[in-house]
Amino acid sequence: MESRTYADPLPQALVLTAIVISFGMTAVVVMIGLGAFLGSNDDHVDDQPETETADAEGRS
Repeated sequence: MESRTYADPLPQALVLTAIVISFGMTAVVVMIGLGAFLGSNDDHVDDQPETETADAEGRS
């Protein structure tokens, strides 16, 4: 009888799963960014509006 060696499918399955998850997460981030851009017609994000920042700096 001749013994045959088979490749372990687990590493291949894990790599394929990582690729699929990475693609899915990239799609989610792109859709969040696209939704933010289309919702405000601008992709710039401020923590505070400029008027509040100027007021806070003047009070300090």
